[in-house]
Amino acid sequence: MSIKNLRIKVKLSLAFLLLISLSLLIVSVVSYNKFSSIIISQNRTNFIELMKQKGENINNSLLEIDKDFNVLSNNDTVGNIVTKYKDLDYGEKIKADTQIHDFLINTLKTRMDIADIFITSTTNDVFYQGGSGIDGAYNIFEDPKYKQFIESNKWSSKTIPYESTHKLTS
Repeated sequence: MSIKNLRIKVKLSLAFLLLISLSLLIVSVVSYNKFSSIIISQNRTNFIELMKQKGENINNSLLEIDKDFNVLSNNDTVGNIVTKYKDLDYGEKIKADTQIHDFLINTLKTRMDIADIFITSTTNDVFYQGGSGIDGAYNIFEDPKYKQFIESNKWSSKTIPYESTHKLTS
């Protein structure tokens, strides 16, 4: 009778152990799924907020760049120099180039997000200032982005992305 009782106790103990193990496994899986969904939801929310902040930062930066370019485009001194440039002699052209470059450097010296600046005249004079270095073979007047910009008649926004055809900034 004692062996029979021992077998029953072992079976009950194993059944109880199996029941507890199965319960713990179920609780663990449910907790893991719940915890995972909470973490994923929080990460999604944080990612969306981060992207909103990045978007706002980019928008603010673009507004600042547009403001800087409006200052440049509405500057009478630079406008007069660019307009009269074709009629200047060689020495005066060098002086005009220096004046325009100095103005560009002084206006945009705190902007680290502007790599290159082109000022062009209707007589195809190009004034360049930038950190990437102009490609000697690059002709801004043949750039499709430049042509599209000129044809659009956008005078409030003075930026054209030219990195696709300019090998040094691509």
